[in-house]
Amino acid sequence: MRAPMRVLVLWFGLSLACGASAPPPAEAPPRADTYALVDLVPSDAREVLVLRPPELLASETTRPLVDAIAPPAWRRSLGDRTGVYAEDVSELLLARWEDGAWWALVRVPRATDVVRAATARMAPVEVESEAPFVRRIGYLAEERYELVALSPELLLVARGRPEGVIALVQALQHPRATAEPRPLLRSEGAAWLALPQPLGLPLDTPVGLLLAEQTGLRIEALPSTRVPSSAPTEERVRITLWLEGELPEGADENFRALLGSLSATDLGRVLGLPEALPTLAIAHRPGGIELKADFHPATLARGVRLLFRAEIAEIVDETEPSPAL
Repeated sequence: MRAPMRVLVLWFGLSLACGASAPPPAEAPPRADTYALVDLVPSDAREVLVLRPPELLASETTRPLVDAIAPPAWRRSLGDRTGVYAEDVSELLLARWEDGAWWALVRVPRATDVVRAATARMAPVEVESEAPFVRRIGYLAEERYELVALSPELLLVARGRPEGVIALVQALQHPRATAEPRPLLRSEGAAWLALPQPLGLPLDTPVGLLLAEQTGLRIEALPSTRVPSSAPTEERVRITLWLEGELPEGADENFRALLGSLSATDLGRVLGLPEALPTLAIAHRPGGIELKADFHPATLARGVRLLFRAEIAEIVDETEPSPAL
């Protein structure tokens, strides 16, 4: 065999050998924004709130509720300062813990720009990283925050639980199978709040005894429910309460009696419960019991504003800029 031919055969053989032994290219981990937001939150959160602003703001039944909790002027002010406007947010999850820590996961365009823009408002900036995620840690209004663009369209804002943020970032880079979240934390509602633990009510009260085996609850709002009325139709907000746990058979009448008593109180009247009570439906489902009723939107919004004035003020005040900034 001629020398050039031997070289060619040798080169070809080496190429085959090297090619055969080369490992296949590693698959890129799934993008963070392909996950359900609730799958990204540590399971020990005390409260989980999920909002889908496009649905809430598009409906005349739920917009008053949004305006009662987060007034339009405040939403615009927050957007001007942070670059995150409610109208641009497709989904928001807020998780809170007993120690006061909270996380917000926000589906919003240009999440990386939002994180980078926060650098100018932090004093001081402790961490400034661009890889593997755009990330900033520092103080805003005397509180330590961590902002991470988990993807170009998914923002994490965390106050507290830094070890959880580290675990989440690592898990996104090296995904592995995880346990399915509880059904309690799955809902298609436009707005829902879950408390994944027992209420712990005193057992020496009727309601405490009724809910002795309750292990969690979820309350959700569905906009634009049409109900018969003196007019052809009237739009209401459907409120669904899901009580998880082994609740006693025949509890329906107990719940009806309880809500009937509540509707006669100032609290019930403020929320519009007397009007909603005739629409109440109760159904036993695997793992719990479901209660549904349709509320007048304006009455419900006024009630929420009156009952949770202090909490709403705290949310608004917490996110107002510090004079120092």
